Amino acid sequence: MSGLGSISIDRVAPKQKGKGISPLTVETVHGLIGVSTQEFNGCMEENFRLSEYNVSVRPDESVILEWMYKIPSKLDFINGLMVEVEIMKKNYLLMLAKKEDEIEFDRAKKRISIYQEYETKVSRYPEETKQFIKDFKTNVLEGKMTNSIAERLLMQKTPQKPTVNIMDDLSRVEDKKKREEVYALKETLNKYDELYKRLERVQQKFITLNFTIKKDVDYLIAEMRNGKNF
Repeated sequence: MSGLGSISIDRVAPKQKGKGISPLTVETVHGLIGVSTQEFNGCMEENFRLSEYNVSVRPDESVILEWMYKIPSKLDFINGLMVEVEIMKKNYLLMLAKKEDEIEFDRAKKRISIYQEYETKVSRYPEETKQFIKDFKTNVLEGKMTNSIAERLLMQKTPQKPTVNIMDDLSRVEDKKKREEVYALKETLNKYDELYKRLERVQQKFITLNFTIKKDVDYLIAEMRNGKNF
């Protein structure tokens, strides 16, 4: 089964999908993510042959005994597939959390950078203002600038404290690619979640069938005790 250190998006994009997966293993089960219900059911029938045991009528003794020995291993196998898918779900949750942390960290760095830039402008503002006023007086005396223009220019030079919303918007522009990666991880996680639920339904079929087979075996034993031939 898969280990946490070896998980990658490439691993869970197999070429083989759906009914063509034979034999079904913990490695090839990943090919079932995102397949249609028809493809999934086809794969289950191809690999488990559940339809061979007709629960509507009591099968022959040979069929009952054959499935009595088959069902435990089949149950163990489907349980193993579910464990593998559960591991993948947890790994994708971990990758998702890591990617979201990266985005938040990058946004925090961007906010700090923007605010530091603002503080730098504030620290330079008094000296730059003095120089501007000095130049302004010269320009006014020379007729190159009016008081109203000078006031507007001075206002433009005044550092504007960035709001949280502005800083977040600027950060989002830069983390677009990582947000797309988050969406892709969530999409794959949802597919694994759906696959787990599908396997869970197959598991329940096995459990129900196992119960039916035990009843049929009990019936055979009772018949043998009564001395009846089959």
